[in-house]
Amino acid sequence: MVISRDDGRFEFRFLAPGARRVQVVGDFTGWLGRPVEMAPDEVGWWKVSRLLPPGEHRFRYLVDGRWYTDFAAFGVMANEFGQFDSILLVAPSQAAASAAA
Repeated sequence: MVISRDDGRFEFRFLAPGARRVQVVGDFTGWLGRPVEMAPDEVGWWKVSRLLPPGEHRFRYLVDGRWYTDFAAFGVMANEFGQFDSILLVAPSQAAASAAA
């Protein structure tokens, strides 16, 4: 799931108790070029918060080498691998809020 914060950041959350490594990857990370490491809490939610530029972004989670789609995001879109990417929409006002914060 993705939560939009008041400061313009987006918090990515993925429930994966017992996972060893969880990353968020997408067009804003160059996909596997610069994956973003997520950190677990005590009950198994993995989290990370990021500022993103305005626009439509595609992303997925990579959990111990397996790809997962966030169906609770703003939507999904088929990709060239026959799977679905999650969609995140960042309004210009959200990006401006993050620049001011």
